[in-house]
Amino acid sequence: MESYHLVQQGDPDDSRWVLAWDDTLLTLTAPDGTRAIEAPRSSAHRLITLDELYTEGQIGLITPCGVLTFRKHAAALAGVRQCVETGLAGDPEFCAALRRQALRAVPRGLIVAAVSGGLFGLYCWWTWNASDPPPGSWLRWALVTFGWLIHGVLLVLMAAALAGPLVAYSGLRQWLRVWLIERRGVRAELRAPFGTPPITDESATENTSRLSDDVMSSCARPSKVRMECPRCASERVERLPPSGITPHPGYRCGACGVVMRAWGMWFPYLVVLALGSGLVGLFLFMLFDRTRSDPMPLRAFWLIGLGLVCAGHAVLQLMRPVPRRCRSDDAPA
Repeated sequence: MESYHLVQQGDPDDSRWVLAWDDTLLTLTAPDGTRAIEAPRSSAHRLITLDELYTEGQIGLITPCGVLTFRKHAAALAGVRQCVETGLAGDPEFCAALRRQALRAVPRGLIVAAVSGGLFGLYCWWTWNASDPPPGSWLRWALVTFGWLIHGVLLVLMAAALAGPLVAYSGLRQWLRVWLIERRGVRAELRAPFGTPPITDESATENTSRLSDDVMSSCARPSKVRMECPRCASERVERLPPSGITPHPGYRCGACGVVMRAWGMWFPYLVVLALGSGLVGLFLFMLFDRTRSDPMPLRAFWLIGLGLVCAGHAVLQLMRPVPRRCRSDDAPA
């Protein structure tokens, strides 16, 4: 039986939960000794949040009282990932539901980005081409009275335009993650010796112990990924803690100190770079356009600064290297 002592986020260090599982049962015991979770091993993967497990490197469990998120624990994280991947490999129905949920996030994110960016662009186009309303008109009164509200709505629209591609990208990553786990399970089943019963929905939901030890061990022992620094080839690559901008800012080499970008983050940074550059270019065009008689208000310059900050941060992240991945199989020959 595998057992790990975990500390929930926000709890003191001496408040330890016990997460344990064997071939038939998974249990989560609270610090006071009560059982928060007691579920069959065959369905334990449905109680673990995949986003926190693979994106943030934390263990999150779905309980009747809500989702419990625990502090990072390297050994427990590796064991829970093996348990989840073994369970997903034998649960094609749940994998299909996860893929459908992930694919639904892609058009939603793109639609939110298109609508929010379009409304923001239309407002910028209107303020650029429309003349100032005459004194005493209702439009001038509305712009002066509700100017703070308009600025807030513009901030929300710009934030939604930036977050939409990230939502679509996270959906694609979730779909690809589940698809790769299923592929590993299929390859493990094909490598099983002749006469080994296949992984089916019935055998997975009833009891995973009915599967052969060869299939289960090959599913539970994926190739180990070893990270190396691209500058000094050191293996002392440490993950950076979450920041206020992203939950996965990257890695740092413990030998030479170089900061590296996280894998797969090039697309979000390209989107941020494109949006920030477009924002700066739009307002620079409005600033130097000689056909416009009235000057640009000073309050609009903060948008130029915001675009420069976003584009500069994206360029800085894109210029950073990524850790090298070296795969080594720990399975015995």
